[in-house]
Amino acid sequence: MNDDPEKIAAAVNQYVFGAARKDYEAISEAFDVPNAQMKLISQKECREIVVTIPIELVWKKIWSTLPDRKQIFADILSLDIRLEKMATVIVNNSDIFLDLLTLYKVNGQWKIVDKLSRPLSGETPVLDLDDILSN
Repeated sequence: MNDDPEKIAAAVNQYVFGAARKDYEAISEAFDVPNAQMKLISQKECREIVVTIPIELVWKKIWSTLPDRKQIFADILSLDIRLEKMATVIVNNSDIFLDLLTLYKVNGQWKIVDKLSRPLSGETPVLDLDDILSN
């Protein structure tokens, strides 16, 4: 029996719960650290832009600074596995974000390699990209 869907769901849950609980160990297990990245959508000069940020920097500058959440869940809306090594997952992240995750089977383990996220509110966040991108 192929348990890939369950292992992919476990990686997604590690990410969602790890980020919400500020658990870097869970994040490190879910993502292909240090190679994973996030596509961050922001507004700049009245237009949307997409910026690619290493996941370690996302942790340091964004996730570790967020307030605690009372309600945490990962509702997987779509899961597609191809060539037994690649997967895409669309997840409702706690009714706050819609995440599009790309996973790859790295050394036999499913790891998130790319993340694109959009607030379910439809609003585009205005972020201080200079601060986020500075070390």
